[in-house]
Amino acid sequence: MIGPNGLSAAAGEARLSKQDVRALVVPLAPKLANGDYTVRWRVASTDGHLVGGVFALGVGAGRPPPQLATTEGSSVDSGLLVARFLYFIGLLVLVGGAIVRLAVFTPSVQSLRGETRAEVVDSERTGFGVLAFAAAALIVVGGWAAVVRQATQVAGISFWAPLEGNGPLVAPIGATRFGREFGHAINAATVFFVLILVGYAVRRHRAAIYGVIAIALVAGGWAVIGPGLSGHAGDPGRGWLTIVVDALHLGGAAVWIGGLAHLFVVAAPATASLVGEERRRVRLEIAQRFSRIALASVVVIGVTGIARALWELGAVSQIWTTAYGRTLVIKSVLLGALVVLGYLNRRELSDFTALRRRVAVELSLLVTLTAAVSLLTDLPPASSAASSSGASGGPPATVVQQAPRGTR
Repeated sequence: MIGPNGLSAAAGEARLSKQDVRALVVPLAPKLANGDYTVRWRVASTDGHLVGGVFALGVGAGRPPPQLATTEGSSVDSGLLVARFLYFIGLLVLVGGAIVRLAVFTPSVQSLRGETRAEVVDSERTGFGVLAFAAAALIVVGGWAAVVRQATQVAGISFWAPLEGNGPLVAPIGATRFGREFGHAINAATVFFVLILVGYAVRRHRAAIYGVIAIALVAGGWAVIGPGLSGHAGDPGRGWLTIVVDALHLGGAAVWIGGLAHLFVVAAPATASLVGEERRRVRLEIAQRFSRIALASVVVIGVTGIARALWELGAVSQIWTTAYGRTLVIKSVLLGALVVLGYLNRRELSDFTALRRRVAVELSLLVTLTAAVSLLTDLPPASSAASSSGASGGPPATVVQQAPRGTR
C-alpha cells in the first residue's frame, strides 16, 4: 500500500484474517495523512497462477475520487512461459518419439535382413538416444526452472535468491499443487529417459526388456498426467474426467510432435544407408505407418481440445474478451493449418525427400503451437479470469482494511 508521499503505508506484514481465511488483513500505520493510497495485491492459487489486482482508496473528507499511483501490469511471466515451453517441447519429443519408435520404425524395418538390418537399427538407436537426451535435458532444465520461478514468486523473492542461499525454496515449492505435481511429473519423465537407456543395455534379454517396458509405461503415463494434475485440469471440483481428457490431449500431441521429430531427425538418417528400391520401400512403409497413427492423434487432439475449451470457457464472449480465449483462437488456427499441411503430406507419401522438407515446416508450426499451449497453461482459465475468482472458481479474493480496536 503506497501513500501520497510514495512510501509504504503498511505497518507490518499482511496476514490472513482469523475470522475468514479468504480475507487478507493489512496493518496500517497510525494517523494516515489525507490523500490517495494505492493498494496492490497478489495471491498464489493452488495451481501456481499468481492472481492480483490494484485499487485506490482515499483518506480525508470532501476529497475527489482517489486516483491510482500505478497500474496493474501484464499477468504473463515471460520467464515462466519460456521455461514451460522448453519443458513441453522436451516432454512431447521424448514420450512421442519413444511411442513412434516402437509402433512405427521397429515394425517397418522387420523385413530387412542380416547386416543391413543391424546397421539401420544401430543407426536409429544412436540417433534416438541423442534425441532423447536432448529432450530430457529440456525437461529437466525447463521444468525445474518453471518450478523454481513459480516458488520464488510465491515467496516474494528473486529467482536467483534461493540458488545463492538467500531465501527459502523447498517450502514454496510444496505450498502449491503446481510445485508438487509438476515436480513429480519432471521426476517421472527423467525416470522414463533412464529406462530408455536401461532398455538399450538389456535389449538382448527378453524378460528384462519386458520388465523395463512395463515400468516405462508407468513412468511415461505419470509424466503425461502430471501437467494436468498441476494445472487447470486438476483444479478442485473438476473430477477425474478432466484429468483423463487432458492426458489424452497431451498424449496425442506427443505422438504427433515426437513422431515428426523422430521421422525428421532419426528415421531419415538411419535409412540413408539403404540403396535403391529397398530404401524407397522401407521409407514408404515408415511414412504410411506414421500417417495412420498421426491421423488418429489429430482426431484425439481435436475431440479433447473441444472438451477442454467447453470446461475453460464460461461464455462464448470470453473467446474474444479474455487473453485465454484469444490465445485459444490462435492455437486453433495453427492446428487447422497443421491439419491441412498433414493432409497434403498424406497424399504424397511416396516422395520421402519432399515429405521430409514439408515435415520441417510442420515441425516449425508445431513448435509455435506448443508456445501457444505454454501460454495457455500460464493464463488463468477464461471463466475464472472473467469473474476475478481463484483457480477453484470460488468467490473473489478480498483485501480487508481493519482499524485497531479502540481507534477511529
